[in-house]
Amino acid sequence: MMRLTIRHAVPEDEPSVVELWRACDLVASYNVASTPHSRGTGIGRQMVQAAEEWLRQRGVVKAQLLVRETNTRVVSFYEHLGYEVAPRVVMGKWLGPPG
Repeated sequence: MMRLTIRHAVPEDEPSVVELWRACDLVASYNVASTPHSRGTGIGRQMVQAAEEWLRQRGVVKAQLLVRETNTRVVSFYEHLGYEVAPRVVMGKWLGPPG
């Protein structure tokens, strides 16, 4: 397994992150992913575990994920990590920029 270092993103990371999102068909300002050729190496699992630990350290006892209907292939990945499909109604409204 490849060892992964988790760190905060810096402005210089933006071009690489955008390239990653494009390679994964996830072009949106709020996404994170692993490159298609690195899938199965444990990178995604390490990222999820780091996020879960970050939440635990802050007293969060439950994590919930939203998976876009265009990205359903990731569902089995999360199920393998112990996540379950939970029937819910999710509603949202884009409000636009403040002020």
